[in-house]
Amino acid sequence: MQQLNKNKKTESAGIPDSWSFKKIGELLAENYILEIQDGNHGELHPKFADFTEKGIPFLTANSITNNRISFNKCKYLPQPWLKKLRIGFARENDVILTHKGTLGLCALVPMGTKNVILSPQTTYYRLSPKIHSTFLFYFFQTSFFQNQLFQMGRQSTRDYVGITSQRSLVIVLPTIQEQQKIASILLALDELIQKTDHIIEKTQNLKKGLTQRLLTKGIGHTRFKKTELGDVPENWDVDEIQKHSKITTGAKNTQDKIEDGSYPFFVRSQKIERINTYSFDGEAVLTAGDGVGTGKVFHYINGKFDFHQRVYKISNFSDRLLGYFFYLYFSNYFLPRIMSMSAKASVDSVRMDMIAEIKIPLPEKDEQIAIVNVLRDVNSEIEELLKKREKYIKLKKGIMQKLMTGKIRLK
Repeated sequence: MQQLNKNKKTESAGIPDSWSFKKIGELLAENYILEIQDGNHGELHPKFADFTEKGIPFLTANSITNNRISFNKCKYLPQPWLKKLRIGFARENDVILTHKGTLGLCALVPMGTKNVILSPQTTYYRLSPKIHSTFLFYFFQTSFFQNQLFQMGRQSTRDYVGITSQRSLVIVLPTIQEQQKIASILLALDELIQKTDHIIEKTQNLKKGLTQRLLTKGIGHTRFKKTELGDVPENWDVDEIQKHSKITTGAKNTQDKIEDGSYPFFVRSQKIERINTYSFDGEAVLTAGDGVGTGKVFHYINGKFDFHQRVYKISNFSDRLLGYFFYLYFSNYFLPRIMSMSAKASVDSVRMDMIAEIKIPLPEKDEQIAIVNVLRDVNSEIEELLKKREKYIKLKKGIMQKLMTGKIRLK
């Protein structure tokens, strides 16, 4: 790579002389772009009853995850819909852009995909050999393009940038040779991110299986007994939480939070706020007492903190119960337990007795420690992988910005 020396004097972005600024409308007129089409099918738009389990993918904004089409999130239409609709089909190498409601998501239709039916939220770009499709796919992700799109979308009450408006958006085009080189670099980084995603998914699945096995069957046991919790190792006890801990609620309200407070402040969401007071100093497990986080929000802490009046604190654990072992069991099995007590499809709030009377397994303390260590190691591995993934994403974003503006040139 060599640093750019000669830039366009008229462009503050420092775009190289050999690159061009063109509106999408100009690229259409000059046959760089062969076709732009959205999924506005008018009165022929499919209804819920038209969709099937298999057939032709129907692409919405919800079907695009991490700039890739998630075909498992697509709805499907039977083959006759191709003739019925006549237009609005993307195929391999087309670049997808969402233009309505959710603005600026993009994807590249994978090789081997014959037809994808677009929803009214999406547009496809079909290109001539003058534009490298993977380059345009990445260019759509740049802040230069996204800022144009969002500024235009704000002028509409529906966050809408239709085909006509899209023609006014500006594309920066290097030579086709540089487009190919830029695309190959960014594609390699994306492949690295995807491989990391795959490892994260495998490790998370491993953690899920290990958690279920270790918290119910323990380590190395061959003899089991029947209990209210199902079969557990023969030497495990089963007892109520309240006999091995103290359960209380907090005394603070959400408005008591302070942005740069000295201590953690646990409210009824997964987000941990800050506050300048603390009402407890020690090991504790916390869970939401009501709201959308009921049965889903759990925190473990060992230190000073404060907590909301509708957050339950379970602390002061007995010599028989390791706090973190309880946190692991509680966060994995509390929701199914309280769901079994409810006649509704969801639980709006938790009473103290619903926690106090929950039965938990009690392995020997040494086994609890061993189980905790195994699962903590897996958690640490996942956290490291997530940090690595974030590092790759930042690296890609920084390199993409420099490549797309010519600050870095590829030999």
